[in-house]
Amino acid sequence: MNKKEKLDKIINDGLKINPQKVADEILEWVTANVEQFIDNQVKTFKIDLVIDGESVPPMPETTKLNKLYKTIPDDDELLSANAAESVFTEDGGIDIEKLDTKAVRDATKVRNSLNEVALKCLSKMQHNEELLEKLYNRMIFYYEMVGFHKGNALLREIKGAVNIIKFEYEAFTVDVQVKSPTFKIQKGDGSVDTIESEAKEYTVPEGFTVWVEIAFAPKEVTTSIF
Repeated sequence: MNKKEKLDKIINDGLKINPQKVADEILEWVTANVEQFIDNQVKTFKIDLVIDGESVPPMPETTKLNKLYKTIPDDDELLSANAAESVFTEDGGIDIEKLDTKAVRDATKVRNSLNEVALKCLSKMQHNEELLEKLYNRMIFYYEMVGFHKGNALLREIKGAVNIIKFEYEAFTVDVQVKSPTFKIQKGDGSVDTIESEAKEYTVPEGFTVWVEIAFAPKEVTTSIF
């Protein structure tokens, strides 16, 4: 199979991806893993999906799309040895015009095709009211909880919604730092303890990212003037 046939196969396999299944898998995964990313000090989250075949819950359709992205050849793979050398300028930069070969343009076409599939998946997520409500109910607890008193959680009444604002594939690794939520616990003697976990640092391999946004406000309380 030559390079052109390989690229055409990626496009055709991408068209077979079921966007609804991908959307459901991702929403279910994010809902099940709220504790892994939640921070009640912010309302927008960028979540890196590390899909390694052992995701819980599993994401078979998302894994297929993820593998297609990884199958796209890098630009240097698509250039001949002579062409690869010729794209560099004397100062070490890259001559975009020389880099714009037919093979590279074909690879860009493949990426754009898969990006279109990812956009369809995003649309399906944004219109799945049932799973979005489940995600909201899991997330909002951390914003309702303002502390503890004698072992019981102190909650405030709020209402709101959650939405998926972005879903895309990032073809590069990222170094990130994750901070755990901070909680305040009131003891029986009235003193308050602050519980704050240490930040974790790790490198996220290339893959999908999902941006989740939650919005809420205090519930209105109706009072009588009589």
